[in-house]
Amino acid sequence: MHNLNKQDINLRLNFLLCSLFVLSSTDKLFTELDLRKDIYCKVDEQIVILGNFKTLYLLLNKISVRQFAYILIRPILFKKLLSSKALSPSDLKELDTQAILLRKYLKKFREFYRRYFIFPGKKKMADKEINFFAIETLFLITGV
Repeated sequence: MHNLNKQDINLRLNFLLCSLFVLSSTDKLFTELDLRKDIYCKVDEQIVILGNFKTLYLLLNKISVRQFAYILIRPILFKKLLSSKALSPSDLKELDTQAILLRKYLKKFREFYRRYFIFPGKKKMADKEINFFAIETLFLITGV
């Protein structure tokens, strides 16, 4: 079993918050929470949320957020699991549309992550690394 240290947990919390922000930026959690003021970095890079955890919990378990996250990862799931011959042309077209949505999500995720979650002096991450964590967080949200 992999033991997570404090830095790993904080990093995953960053990605979770960023993903939820991209998926549902108009939710009560983000309309009442100022990401620049209410989430800040301590010396040991521990993220502290000065907000209501119940609101975060409710957003994370909102069916519409989970369904949207699932729609975004569908191209990854189905194109890897099924050959293109097993899918109808309409299904392929739908998956291509969802792949475009996934690319837009990843772009927005990278922009938000760099704007709100990379602190001065913190090591910058490559796009591929951020994309990996963005997709991993989608799987976490959907429960797949």
